[in-house]
Amino acid sequence: LVAADSKIPFAEHTAPDGQIYAEVEPDMDYYISLSTDVGGVMMKYSVDGVDLGYHTMYNLPSSRKKYQGSWERRDGKETMIALHFNKTRQAQGVAPDMLTGK
Repeated sequence: LVAADSKIPFAEHTAPDGQIYAEVEPDMDYYISLSTDVGGVMMKYSVDGVDLGYHTMYNLPSSRKKYQGSWERRDGKETMIALHFNKTRQAQGVAPDMLTGK
């Protein structure tokens, strides 16, 4: 994840279960940043388990960064806008961990 305005990556932390979490402040706009060193790859995008409804195909390797957000096509015109971070996701009845917000 990168800041929408600067494209600087957010700090990442690995939880004991192996999941990686980004350190993001509420009310930040962000993009998903990606590239691949192999071809024949399809990237599907989801945030907190919610499918964003589109994917990208990489037939060849691409080291150039691609920034993905909320994509839509309206009247034949495609737009990509930044995603917006509102608050951490927490399970009910569980005290949140300081690192992961879980």
